[in-house]
Amino acid sequence: MTELALLSLVRRDPHRTALAWRSGGRVFAALGRLEVAGLVVRRNETYRLTARGELELDAHRRRARIVVQALRAKTSAAQPSSVAVSTWLQPEWRGRSPSR
Repeated sequence: MTELALLSLVRRDPHRTALAWRSGGRVFAALGRLEVAGLVVRRNETYRLTARGELELDAHRRRARIVVQALRAKTSAAQPSSVAVSTWLQPEWRGRSPSR
């Protein structure tokens, strides 16, 4: 699980039981690493994002928004408007350009 996905999961479901249920119990080693890095803090049975964790999550989301906007601009300039950004994100397009 990526750091971004784990931070989002902690923000959405901070309780230990909910985290274990949603992830199948695979997140606790990664949560320990995030705790050492100062991105999350554990109190009793809950995990909370620190201020630094909130900043990291917000920065990831801002970068993702910029990438989506750039892809939209690129697809609208290079191809007819009927092609949506979602075609760039489909599995068959991963790792190669659609022009091949």
